Amino acid sequence: MKKIALGLVAGVVLSAGVFAFAAANQWVAVSPNFKVLVRGDVFESDPPPVVIEGRTYLPLRAMAEALDVDIYWDGDAREVLVDMGVSDSGNKEEPKKVKYEDISIKSDTIEAKPGDTIKIPVKFSNVPSEGINSGFLKILFDNDKLEVLDVVGGEIMNAPEKDFQFNIMNDKGAITLLYVEAEQQRKGMITKDGTFITIEAKVKENASEGSVKLSIDSGNFEDYDFNPIGLSPSLGEVIIKK
Repeated sequence: MKKIALGLVAGVVLSAGVFAFAAANQWVAVSPNFKVLVRGDVFESDPPPVVIEGRTYLPLRAMAEALDVDIYWDGDAREVLVDMGVSDSGNKEEPKKVKYEDISIKSDTIEAKPGDTIKIPVKFSNVPSEGINSGFLKILFDNDKLEVLDVVGGEIMNAPEKDFQFNIMNDKGAITLLYVEAEQQRKGMITKDGTFITIEAKVKENASEGSVKLSIDSGNFEDYDFNPIGLSPSLGEVIIKK
């Protein structure tokens, strides 16, 4: 069985080189302008493939499914085990599958005027006691009315300066968020309800009256053993009044 050490959450690098986060906890990830083919079929996944500094990243679990190979998580060794048909570790017992209730993701409705700077807390509830070890979110907003200035990790994170990365794409009206518990020792995972992130944004001076609805385009979260945790999003609005 081939072993792949844990690196980027559920990601596999398809070109040489070392992936690094940019300064200020931000990185530039773009959607590929080309197709990814696996055995002649177009590869599709959630989250989708991304290109970062010329390198293409695919979700490992979805890639394993497309290749029809088994994937296991060895929590003690902190290794992802991809079975390519060549066993070097004997009979590896597959980890027990756990099914969780969905995490509720909400934000409050906020009123603001053109030119105002606002803070939008995005809150998690129904967080499993087993903890969230890693996850990804893509949040969409109306970039004709809002400009996102910053994203701050919330109090439910143990070490947001190490565990949390984000990318603001105001030209596309999107924020991508990556959470990975850095120490990987079970101790620092998200295990309680509360604020996951706070989005700081400015209402544009020329914004017309009306509401700006935030929405989650895609996302996934997992526990320490890579068991998926479902999401139930219901984000609020920014109501613009002059």
